[in-house]
Amino acid sequence: CGGVASGKEEYYSFDYGDIHFICLDSYGEENNKRFYDTTSTQVLWLKSDLAANQRKWTIAFWHHPPYTMGSHTSDGEAELVNTRTNLIRILERNGVDLILCGHSHDYERSYFLHDHFGMENTFSFDANAFSNSSAKYNGTANSCPYFSTTAKVKHGTVYVVTGSAGQLGGTQGSFPHAAMYYSNATNGGSLVIEIEGNRLDAKFVATDNTIKDQFTIMKDVNKLTNVAINAGQSAKLTASWIGNYSWSTGAVKSAINVKPVAPGNYTYWVNDNANASAKCLSDTFHVTVSPAAEFAANKTKSNPPKTIDNFSIKIFPNPVQGQFQISIQTETEQHFIYAISDLSGKVISSKSIQTSTGTTQVSVNLSAGIYLVEVINDKGVRKTEKVVVP
Repeated sequence: CGGVASGKEEYYSFDYGDIHFICLDSYGEENNKRFYDTTSTQVLWLKSDLAANQRKWTIAFWHHPPYTMGSHTSDGEAELVNTRTNLIRILERNGVDLILCGHSHDYERSYFLHDHFGMENTFSFDANAFSNSSAKYNGTANSCPYFSTTAKVKHGTVYVVTGSAGQLGGTQGSFPHAAMYYSNATNGGSLVIEIEGNRLDAKFVATDNTIKDQFTIMKDVNKLTNVAINAGQSAKLTASWIGNYSWSTGAVKSAINVKPVAPGNYTYWVNDNANASAKCLSDTFHVTVSPAAEFAANKTKSNPPKTIDNFSIKIFPNPVQGQFQISIQTETEQHFIYAISDLSGKVISSKSIQTSTGTTQVSVNLSAGIYLVEVINDKGVRKTEKVVVP
C-alpha cells in the first residue's frame, strides 16, 4: 500500500493518490518504550518511513494531541506533554503537512505551526506561526491560504483535534489553547479533507450541516517562470494553483497560449482574483522571443564556457514571514545591485553589493505582499526571483 512496512498492525503507513498517511500508536509500548521515546522501535520505523516518502502530501494521525485545552489538557497529561516535547520535532522537520488527533471531545485547529514544544504560555505567534492568515480562503479579510512546498523540510504544520464526532466533552480553564486559530466545544461534527494536486481544503462540518471552520494549504505556488521561444512559436502558460484565474490578457481559465508577434521580452501574469487588492495568488511569466536563427544557435550551445557573467541567486525561505535571505552564488568577485519591486513595478528598496567568490547572503525584511527581487551585475546580466510574504 506504500510506505515502509512496519510489520505491525498498531502503526503503519500507506499511500492514497499523492498522499502519504501515517498511523501511529500513542498507547502502545515496546521494550518499555512509548511512541514518543525517540529511540523506540516505532519512532525508528517512523524515521525510515519519512525518509522514504516521495508523495506530495503527508498526513499523520494518532490519539493523544500535542496541543489541546478541550476535555483534556496538553499542559498536564504526560502522554500529551511528551508527544509535544519529543515526537513532533521529527514530523515537522520532515515536512508533515497535517496532524490529526482525538482524545479531547471537541474541535481545535491550530495556526500554521513550527517549533513550539513547551507549555501553552510559551507559545509565541511571531516565533511559532508561519502565517497570521485564517487560511479560510473564502474572500474574507486576511484569509489567504497557507503557502507551503513539496520539499520535505520544515514548512509549517496544521494540528487538528477532531474529537467531537461521537460526543462533546468539557473544556479547560484556558480554553481555547493559544496555538489554536479556531476552537469549538459547542458543536459536534466531522472533518472533511479534499486534496487535488497541490491544493488541500479541510472543512469542519457540524451536526447542524453548517461549516464552522475551514482552511486551505497550497504548495509550490506564486511562481516566477522564464520561457524562451522562437519567433513564430506559441507558448502555453499554466497557473500554479487550482482555483480561480484572472490573466493579464483577460482570460479566466487555468492556462493560456501566447504567441508574441515579434522578437523581444514579454511579461504575462495571472492572479486568483480580478480585484488586485484581494488577490492571494499570483504567477508571473517572462517570455523571451528570439529570432529564428538566434534561437537555433542558442539551442546548440550545450556547455557554454563559464564567464564573469555566470551567477545564480536563491531566495529563502520563500514564502516567508518577515526576514528572508538573498543568496548570490558566483565563481568570481563581482559587484551587484539588487532591487526589490512590487507587482506594479514600484521599487521598494535597492542596494549595492560587493561579493567574493562563493556564496554571499543579504538579509531583507518586507511587509506582507508579493515582490520581485532582481539582481544585476556590472555586465548588465539580470536574475529575477519572486518572493511571497503572507
